Amino acid sequence: MNDFPQMPHIFSIPKEKVILPFPCTVNPLCAWLENQTTTWLLNSRFTKSNAKLLSIVKEARFHELAARVHPRADKNGLLLISNLISFLFFFDDLLDTSRSRIGTDPSLVSEVADLTFNAFRGMPYSIKAMGDLPLDSVYQERLSSLCALLCHTTSQLKSYANGTDHYLAAAREYLDAIVEETHLRGQGCYSPTVDEYVALRLRSSGVMPCLELGAIVHNCYVPDLLRSTEIFQAAQRACNLNCSYVNDLLSYPKELKTGEGFNLVMVLQRSAAGNVQAAFEDAWQTTLKTVEDYLKVRADLVDQGDGAVGYLQLMEDWMAGNLDWSLNASTRYSCSTTTHPDSQNG
Repeated sequence: MNDFPQMPHIFSIPKEKVILPFPCTVNPLCAWLENQTTTWLLNSRFTKSNAKLLSIVKEARFHELAARVHPRADKNGLLLISNLISFLFFFDDLLDTSRSRIGTDPSLVSEVADLTFNAFRGMPYSIKAMGDLPLDSVYQERLSSLCALLCHTTSQLKSYANGTDHYLAAAREYLDAIVEETHLRGQGCYSPTVDEYVALRLRSSGVMPCLELGAIVHNCYVPDLLRSTEIFQAAQRACNLNCSYVNDLLSYPKELKTGEGFNLVMVLQRSAAGNVQAAFEDAWQTTLKTVEDYLKVRADLVDQGDGAVGYLQLMEDWMAGNLDWSLNASTRYSCSTTTHPDSQNG
């Protein structure tokens, strides 16, 4: 197995040496998808002619993440995947920060989560309900645009054979975890143990809704009996944590600068008596172990039918594509850019 190399220097991952045992390829529809994403931004109420925001999104290249984690998707499937990925990044910027009007108010974020879940279910969001929220027009316009995007995505899923039960369950779990994070953020001094951090990170990462949407658009059916097994859940867990930890490693300097604390390196730093070098190296080794954990159970799943093989492919594409995009294709973690409204001056 070609593994990640040893971390040679704090805050850096050597691009030329990072090799996963799964190849990363880019969907040939990537350029087409970029045009679709730009069209949505220009036609929705999300941007409000905000040139700075458009520039940030263009540099972050969210569409390239979709093209890397789903290299074999067709146009319709790839667009739906990109819609969800874009939603998750934009929604995270709106809520998952101490600078957010929503992200520091647990009761408000709970209302927002419920409205958003209705949109996940394909229910037209209520303009009145959105207007009743104690938010300024920019927040309302962003949330309305994101809810409309989710409603459209769900409406398109009706043409696929797989049902949406697992996708919606993962979306609800994600939103509930965001509410829980808001409660913890409000405590200010919350210092989770590693186990506490992992338990919440698994639900709040957004990886599971993406995998379940991918299973739908690729017509990848996994029987509930197999889903309930320890080996299948272990593979999901390893994939989820791998993507989450890569995010944590690369976003640590950015999150440190913005005052956020929900990051694996920061959690490990507290247990390492403040030694950030030791914490970063520990986080690096923890990330390597997710690949080992995945490969341990992979062999037991490849003989479990086409659905299992297809889902394994989804997870491997996600691990390889997420790492490649994070290192090579996006500015998301290399600078302090965000689509949060308070950072935009038009």
